[in-house]
Amino acid sequence: MLTDFCLGLTSITQQQVENAPLSQKAIAYFQQWLGKYSNFIFGSWGDYDRKQFQKDSKFHKLPYPIDSEQINLKKLFSANQGFSYTHGMAKALNLAGINLEGIHHRGIDDAKNIARLMPYILGREKIKYLKK
Repeated sequence: MLTDFCLGLTSITQQQVENAPLSQKAIAYFQQWLGKYSNFIFGSWGDYDRKQFQKDSKFHKLPYPIDSEQINLKKLFSANQGFSYTHGMAKALNLAGINLEGIHHRGIDDAKNIARLMPYILGREKIKYLKK
């Protein structure tokens, strides 16, 4: 059962969870999708996603599904923007002057928002109007 916290954070419903594939099948789908790409790096906003994949893989006695370098994009954003501390994704978007689109903490929406931050994450664009 999803907790009220999780329901509020993600807007995922209990019915969606009950209708979703089991973890083993979902990981297999994920690996199949990753298999289409030979050159990629796994990036996430913070370390939570990586750690959750590790926990889920161990719990279900499955191999860890990501065979690539992994980058904490939150830390990279802060380093390339000259911050001595990290920001949440919504704050980073705000600092960059980008409106958050979709539902925060919803996987696909967060992925799209992080993609829009990539020039700032990579340091190709700089946040110009703030004291750091």
